[in-house]
Amino acid sequence: MAPVRQSARQKARGRPVQATDPSSVDPARRLATAAATGVAHRRHLANSQVRQDTTASLRKDLDEIRDLLRSVLPGAASATPVPVAGPSEPPLPPLDMPGAGSVAPPWPTTVDIEPPMASSADRRLPGTGSMGQQTSYSATVPHISGGLRDTVGMLLQASLAPSSRLQYERAWYKLVGFLHSLGLVPVLPVPIYIMMFFIAHLHNAGLAPASIISYVSAISYFHKINGFQDPAKSFIISRLLIGAQHLRTVSDVRLPITLPILTKLVTAVPTVITSRYKQVMLRAMMVLAFKAYLRVGEMVPGSPRTGQNCLQRQDISLNGDLISVSFRHFKHSRKHGSQSLQIPGGVIPASLISPASCVRDFLHARGTVQGPLFAYVDGTPMLRREFDFLLKHLLEFCGLSSQVFKGHSFRIGAATSAALRGESDAQIRAAGRWSSDAFRKYIRVA
Repeated sequence: MAPVRQSARQKARGRPVQATDPSSVDPARRLATAAATGVAHRRHLANSQVRQDTTASLRKDLDEIRDLLRSVLPGAASATPVPVAGPSEPPLPPLDMPGAGSVAPPWPTTVDIEPPMASSADRRLPGTGSMGQQTSYSATVPHISGGLRDTVGMLLQASLAPSSRLQYERAWYKLVGFLHSLGLVPVLPVPIYIMMFFIAHLHNAGLAPASIISYVSAISYFHKINGFQDPAKSFIISRLLIGAQHLRTVSDVRLPITLPILTKLVTAVPTVITSRYKQVMLRAMMVLAFKAYLRVGEMVPGSPRTGQNCLQRQDISLNGDLISVSFRHFKHSRKHGSQSLQIPGGVIPASLISPASCVRDFLHARGTVQGPLFAYVDGTPMLRREFDFLLKHLLEFCGLSSQVFKGHSFRIGAATSAALRGESDAQIRAAGRWSSDAFRKYIRVA
């Protein structure tokens, strides 16, 4: 029997500790104890003075969970665990990216869609008789043709936006990485207690409640699309998600980039950015983001393979000082279809900024190569991480904190400025392509 460690509180009270055989403890009770340990560990991480112990703490958590799983999951004891990287060890690959030994997301194939039919006698269409009694039609169902199965697969793929597909895959690889760290292989359906520990792991890693809910939703999608029960419908999973929201209420600290701040940033571009092409591109990006209420994802992609989801060269045109922007892919485009926006591009009052001139200068430098709008002369798109990097340097040069001013601050600033000008709710909602009253949280008026 392993030696029993006495807590500091028990030592202070002089209370003896009785040794307990771990094998005699009910597994459900051990699961509850481990979940409570996860909450205590979260509070431990909240203290900035002990952040250097995060790796060691996570390793201890994973070891405890692995030992627990060995007692309740057959075959887990023989699995080869993947160690958590320490300070002097090479880090594990990111959990949200596929790597060596990763398991691909379980997207359904056309083979999964075809219904099983044992014989021609079984292939009868159920019907209803005149008296409501079940009967069978004499016609038999033919074998499902490959063309129909391909169409079903095509319709399924079209039902999910490319950005959502990437988000679901990212969540799946996050789960795969977590299971690999426990020496387990992901297989659908994922047990509820595994989902419990996965949520606790994400919470301890500092993810926002909205991100945790997004990951669970993605895992639920893979279950439902493959015919398994939705784990998110479990009562304990729903309570864990609610608990994560209660314990870590995240307030939006992003501040609006208003017209005076935009003027500072545009003026600082030639001083901070050395490349002439990047100067005209970044200036056009910031001005258009402010005037068109752009989301960062509408301007620049996160990776080259998602470049088709942002604004394209053919989506923007100039007619004098009038800027026309067509939005074919945005957050609610699947529900509401594409939208067009006409933006006055004359000189903005109380500033020297002319949006039409900024856009015209960039389009002249960019050329007519089709592809993402904000791209280099060879068509390679500027990625989000590069935009964030350039914006961070501009903000710091202007004496502004990059912790509270982000790429989304242009959209927040546009809504705030519109409200200060006295524009109606309907005008702000339409200009920002909001489908609900969610725009209200973007208006930051002291």
